[in-house]
Amino acid sequence: MNRIEIPEKFAGLFEPHRYKVFHGGRGSGKSWSVARALVHLAARKPLRVVCAREFQNSIEESVHQLLKDQIELFNLPYDVGKYSITNNIGSEFIFKGLSKQDAAAVKSLEGADICWVEEAQAVSEGSWKNLTPTVRKDGSEIWVTFNPDLEDDPTYQRFVIRQPTNAHVVEVNFYDNPWFPAVLEQERLDMLKYDPVGYENVWLGKPRTFAEGAIFRREIEAMGERIGLVPHDPNKPVYAIFDLGHAASGRGDPHAIIFAQAGTGSTYNLIDYWEDNNATLPDVISNVMLAKPYRYAKVIIPHDGARVNSHTGKTDAELFEDQGLQVELLERTPSLDKDMNNIRVIFPQLVVDAEKCKGLLAALRGHRRERNEKTGIWNFRHDWTSHGVAAARYLAVYINMTGGLSPRLSANDNHTPRRMVAC
Repeated sequence: MNRIEIPEKFAGLFEPHRYKVFHGGRGSGKSWSVARALVHLAARKPLRVVCAREFQNSIEESVHQLLKDQIELFNLPYDVGKYSITNNIGSEFIFKGLSKQDAAAVKSLEGADICWVEEAQAVSEGSWKNLTPTVRKDGSEIWVTFNPDLEDDPTYQRFVIRQPTNAHVVEVNFYDNPWFPAVLEQERLDMLKYDPVGYENVWLGKPRTFAEGAIFRREIEAMGERIGLVPHDPNKPVYAIFDLGHAASGRGDPHAIIFAQAGTGSTYNLIDYWEDNNATLPDVISNVMLAKPYRYAKVIIPHDGARVNSHTGKTDAELFEDQGLQVELLERTPSLDKDMNNIRVIFPQLVVDAEKCKGLLAALRGHRRERNEKTGIWNFRHDWTSHGVAAARYLAVYINMTGGLSPRLSANDNHTPRRMVAC
């Protein structure tokens, strides 16, 4: 077997650890070091290696090419197909996107010896909750590589801030890579000169407080003391605002819920937030909503809550009504930009619990636009932040349509969903 060379900081790849986590800036050699180690290990003994990332719409978005390059460099005996990589001793590499898989779909990973999660800064908490208990074979390992983006990102929190047991966590940067390419050196120096703040993130792997181009940065910075302890008021009803997921259909999109009450004067108290993609809607209603000590005024859901779910035979609105909950069914709004402006309008009225709504605040801090390289059009980015922001959009649309949240239950409350007309 050929001798391989990798930067010294990656020596832990050849030690037994449940988690092997490498984070840092550009040019550190994270991806090619892991790829090089994997193709050599799997050439020596049979390994089932799952190469995962949050979003993978095609094989071109995976690490398939990177592994192929390392195999060809060392002339290793693999059969490299368009969608798979195997060898004659029984090793195989499988490529998966995590974002559209629920807990049941991820079960195909149970036999993995190693799961490599690349570009892990984009992986949602729901995907981690699905993945980590599924890679369960004796001695199995999860390898994680990423360039940190936000301090609030689930991956950074899970593996750097709160390091799990038996985790080998290493920060690695360009200066740790003895093969750092000369072509990148001038790029690094230019960024250090003209964008020293961005340099800290891009080249030194220091997380940002806000995403680059964060949509709501100014609004959140202006909140000040309106982010803090916001207790539940048992004398006022709670509104549950949903971004409906599709766990039952196998897509794995999370359900997200904002729990809100009328505050003092014209303010709105966001007292709680919940998000997960491991549960069907009936489970969420029974085990999350009804398990909380809240009296509900209304459940506010988007227009697709009127569709019949093939798994339950009922609409989502009917599932809420079966539990005695009143439903407001919002119409599809004509403009996402208008919805985002609706959020901006209500920001000065929001009072948010810092701890119970930590996930929501992280989503609002991290949500951004990104430019489509092919079309040049700037779009709202769809990632782990999208579901919390969607729930906030529905809250803003509802307040805009009705004038606010009532501090008391209405005597006319009933359980018939009312379709609202968007304005």
